[in-house]
Amino acid sequence: MRVISSLVILVLLSHSSLYSQVKIKHNLSRGNPIGAKYSADQTFMVIAERKALNLYMAGTTTLSREIAISKGQVLDFDMHPDNMHVLVVTTEGAFVYDYLSGKLVHEWNTKETIRKAVFLDGMRVGAISDKSLFIHDFQASVLKATKSEHTKDIRAIAATETKDYVVTGGGDGNLVVYGAATGETLWKRKVHDQWVRSIAFSPDGQTIASADDDGQIFLSSRNVDGKSKKLSKASGWITAMGFSSDSKFLAIGNDRGNISIYNVENGFLHSKLGNGSLLLSSLTFSRDGQELIATEEGRNVMVFNTVSLNIIAPFSLKNKKDINPPQILISNPPNLTDSKVIFYNDMIDLKGIVLDDAGVRSLKVNNIETPLKNNGNFVLYMPLSMGDNPVTIEAKDVNDNIALKKFIITRKNMNGENYEASKARNFLFVVGIDDYESWPKLSNAVKDAGDVTTTLMSKYGFGFDNLVILKNEQATRANIYKSLRSLIEKITPQDNLMIYYSGHGYFDQLLNEGYWIPVEAKTQSIGEYVSNSDILKLLENINSQHTFLVADACFSGALFASTKRGYTENVERFKSRWGLASGRLEVVSDGTAGTNSPFATAFMQFLNESTKEKFAVSELIQFVKLKVAETSEQTPMGNPLLVSGDEGGEFIFYRK
Repeated sequence: MRVISSLVILVLLSHSSLYSQVKIKHNLSRGNPIGAKYSADQTFMVIAERKALNLYMAGTTTLSREIAISKGQVLDFDMHPDNMHVLVVTTEGAFVYDYLSGKLVHEWNTKETIRKAVFLDGMRVGAISDKSLFIHDFQASVLKATKSEHTKDIRAIAATETKDYVVTGGGDGNLVVYGAATGETLWKRKVHDQWVRSIAFSPDGQTIASADDDGQIFLSSRNVDGKSKKLSKASGWITAMGFSSDSKFLAIGNDRGNISIYNVENGFLHSKLGNGSLLLSSLTFSRDGQELIATEEGRNVMVFNTVSLNIIAPFSLKNKKDINPPQILISNPPNLTDSKVIFYNDMIDLKGIVLDDAGVRSLKVNNIETPLKNNGNFVLYMPLSMGDNPVTIEAKDVNDNIALKKFIITRKNMNGENYEASKARNFLFVVGIDDYESWPKLSNAVKDAGDVTTTLMSKYGFGFDNLVILKNEQATRANIYKSLRSLIEKITPQDNLMIYYSGHGYFDQLLNEGYWIPVEAKTQSIGEYVSNSDILKLLENINSQHTFLVADACFSGALFASTKRGYTENVERFKSRWGLASGRLEVVSDGTAGTNSPFATAFMQFLNESTKEKFAVSELIQFVKLKVAETSEQTPMGNPLLVSGDEGGEFIFYRK
């Protein structure tokens, strides 16, 4: 008797929408908040109130320290990139504090009331009053420039992350861009018809977002000859704006406490957030893309979870000693031989992983920015045209080391005209074991394997040149695995493979895994068996036109896919991966000594008695299933295997 061998393939498919809902994480109720920002290293979330700065540990509700502001009431503030200093604008002037110690280190007592200010290079700042832009150097205590380009009051200011450009906006609807070093006016452009109260520079420094009292939002190129693009209209006065760190999203807030998030690339509204009712004075994304802080003036600070936006965090620290580029590994398409692969569909889900110890900064596939998951995996759905489709994958790590991977996906006609049966080689891999060292000996496994081999070679298109047969002492675990693995390099997409296994099997209910038992394996020693998972992994890497796996043992129903195939004239053109098992989860007969098993008898009967010049594998399977069920208690199963590579075809047997 043969113990049943069962192969269970568990396929886990995961689909995650790129854009999910942005949800509130927590609220921080403060007495009178006017704005909130992160420190440059994202250690602290700093909330400004009229008379104090409150430093919270980023990502938490834990208050770390408080800096009292003694001179005037706070109107605005900005964090320095050095992670040490904070600029505070009050009703009495502009001041720089060491926010770690809380000490006042610089002050600028102005004649005009400063409304807002931003840090520039070093200790220089750009500040706006109602009428002018000032460039002031705190270190030298010198006013470097005064610019009055607007015809109405100024209400908004922003600087690039590199601190080399400044932009202002106000009641005249103009945007004015200045060089930060000298205050030189680079260009002035009429963009809005209403008051501009909020401006933001994208982190890459290329785009200026501006919004007005009529809910109009524009994206303008920083360049003097650049153009402006209008986003879909919002509502109310737009009073706060903030870009995500990868410049892909723009958050805007109005005077009614409503927040909207826009996709910068296509200009469409992504989501709306509405938890407040008062004017929003600031919106700031964390650099890691995990959070968005919204300050509702005079009430509270709301922190939203933005993980679902898949924001790619920027990297700024570099290690000059790191000269190793990332590793790019491709999982689909499999079997990239000589940087080429043949594919038959019009769309492929290109899958892989990018690995780098320092961290991956960016990934591009054919120059398309491609998002990476936290574990480095990526998926890109790529349309394919007929013929060669070159693919170039570029991965850059945080230290600007670049890795390139190039290959070609050749899409062939779905009619399969590139496969020619007359040129195909039929490989035959056979295993038959009677004389087990520890397991009960079998009577007919070797005979069945030999008789099937003889029939296939004498009457069908199988020859000695492409035969591998392992009997008894030859069928060790190492030989089975090594011999099957060697076919990966031998078999081409023009070839076919048939596998016939006749011997003991074992099914582990705890692991839900089936095994072939090699000749030397001991009982109760699973580590010495050949797992069905390993076998199918090998089959997935054999790039044949057709693979037909036959076992005089059983596979579970989970092995097979339910499908219908076409006529013999058509199915041969498509790749296939089929399996035929002698039974389900049941003991199957080895037959009377000196004969063949019921399964092998039916299998060879069809091969010997068929008068057709050619027939599809499904015809053979159907005959064997009915015949064995009539003559024994076992029920064979046959269907396409649940492995990659099957495209709806069938192995066609040709009579000599």
